[in-house]
Amino acid sequence: MAEINTIIYDLQKGKNVSSNLSIYTNMMLTNGNRFSNIRLALNYPMFKEIVEDVKQTKFISKKLYAVIEEVDNILKNLSKECVTLDKIRGIRINVKENMETLTAYADRFMIYEYVLNRLEYTFKSIPELFLDEEECKQHILSALQSEKEDQLILLKWMQILEQLPLRMTKNRFFQILKDGIGVYKGVEKKTFLSLMYMLRTTAMLDSKDEWIEEYPEFYQFIEQLSQLDYKTITKEQFEQVYNTLKTQMAHLDELINIVTLLQEIVNDIYVISLSQEQAISDVSEKNICNKIIETVACLHDEEIGNAIENLYEEFEKLEGKQEHCYSKFLAGESVLDEFLAAYEKEIKNCELEKSFSNLKDISNLISSSIFVDLEEDIEADEVVSEEYLNEWVGKLILDLKEAFSNKNKMVVRAIMSKLLIQLPPFISNGQDIVKYIEDAFASCENKAEKAASIEVILSLTNDEY
Repeated sequence: MAEINTIIYDLQKGKNVSSNLSIYTNMMLTNGNRFSNIRLALNYPMFKEIVEDVKQTKFISKKLYAVIEEVDNILKNLSKECVTLDKIRGIRINVKENMETLTAYADRFMIYEYVLNRLEYTFKSIPELFLDEEECKQHILSALQSEKEDQLILLKWMQILEQLPLRMTKNRFFQILKDGIGVYKGVEKKTFLSLMYMLRTTAMLDSKDEWIEEYPEFYQFIEQLSQLDYKTITKEQFEQVYNTLKTQMAHLDELINIVTLLQEIVNDIYVISLSQEQAISDVSEKNICNKIIETVACLHDEEIGNAIENLYEEFEKLEGKQEHCYSKFLAGESVLDEFLAAYEKEIKNCELEKSFSNLKDISNLISSSIFVDLEEDIEADEVVSEEYLNEWVGKLILDLKEAFSNKNKMVVRAIMSKLLIQLPPFISNGQDIVKYIEDAFASCENKAEKAASIEVILSLTNDEY
């Protein structure tokens, strides 16, 4: 750590810029390379073990399994063959598409989970505590007042807002939606488009044919949920769909976990490919990593468990090294943008543009935003004009109106609740919050819905009941 800090200090003071920039990139690429090799060696066996467990349920799509096999084939010869950047970019795109499919189903499941939760007390007795609106209001206000930071207060309020009974005219909702999105005027288009994507997927507005082909079990169940009459649903119907929903959501969580780990593995392969030309390897460490990775990659799925036990000594040799490399990389990453801005001319003169470009990509690849888009989109950096914003909002509202006209009222309310919490708060001062809580409970005549709402809110405010 001291060595990288010395180079950083000298560069910030303008000392020996040309030589120190070269040393800085070599050290950063080395630390990134080592970190990804070690993380790959530690994560890949666990990933393969999880895949083997989930395969037993036959819930992995052909498309996803094809990507897994492609990654396996790369890792079988990781130490002997260099994977091209074009190939690894293509794999990242495929993994991201798989995640988009799964998150689309997750959004749909959460809508129907919201609906079914509010029906639960239709078929069982309601504890008195879950009918006490005034008590619940006081718990909410106490929970909000207990937070010291404004950001935490808003976060807590948005969690509670989602769970309160929603009784709002569509016109008011669409106005809140329009006003909330309106604050994004002047932001970068990529930020705005990310919001619009989230709003549209949350509202179940967009779908693709391949989603049906990849997970027909999920699709068929969503179709069943969409056709239920929740006003007349029987206890038997409720229990059947509620239990099936829980089972399917558990399978979906497993698949999302697999795709998340897979993207992290692909990102590490990408980092290794970007950094290997300049990275200075610890030969012993690299051999340990290659042994673990290539051994696991060459095994049949059913052999993974025993193989991991046999590799335990190799895992122990890597203990603590991942964290060490990561801390050194973070130290240098904290000034990466600073050096790019301050030494643009020197970087060009020293022919280090490619090295710094690779470092920017590596910084993104090992960040917590594992699905980050690495490709530059010039248009996405433009700011959102009023005309551009209105065009998108108009299309969203038009599509929502059409979707709402074909959906059960409870499903519509669930969608509206989920959308409201993705927007800037439309209520933030204390008096308005109190009034909204009171109006929400007063306008809800369904005891089962009210009880379910109070139960969830009490759990959110960490009160024992």
